[in-house]
This record gives sequence, C-alpha cells and structure tokens, in this order.
Amino acid sequence: MPEAARVGDTIGHSSVMAGLVAGAVIGSLISAAGGMLSGALFIAGLATSCLGVGVLLIGAAIAVGMAAGYLGDMAR
Repeated sequence: MPEAARVGDTIGHSSVMAGLVAGAVIGSLISAAGGMLSGALFIAGLATSCLGVGVLLIGAAIAVGMAAGYLGDMAR
C-alpha cells in the first residue's frame, strides 16, 4: 500500500472535491427552485381552470418542472 500524502510531497492536491460539492449544491438549488416554480404554476392553473387558462398554466408547470430537472442534472 502506498504511503499517505505528506506536507512537501511533489504530488499536489486538486480542488476536484470542491467542484463536486459546488456542482451538487448548484444542481440542488436549481432543482428546488424549479420545483417550487412548477408547483406555483400548477396551483395557479388549478385556480384558473374555470377560465380555460388553467390548462395552459398546468402545461407550463409541467414544462418548467421538466426543464428544472434537466438543468439540475446538467449542473451536477
């Protein structure tokens, strides 16, 4: 088994873990924001369904939810 890393070694450490964590946090925030926006559009669509506009808002809610999921996955 190789030796553990020591101070002064020629092998340097990278910031890969920081990038991984940052990407996971950003992806989670995008997904959460999209989910909240999608839920708000869905509620608005249900509230206005008597006017005929609700179908469009529910469709927009589904589209926003799908887009947020895709963008969240791409950010990770």
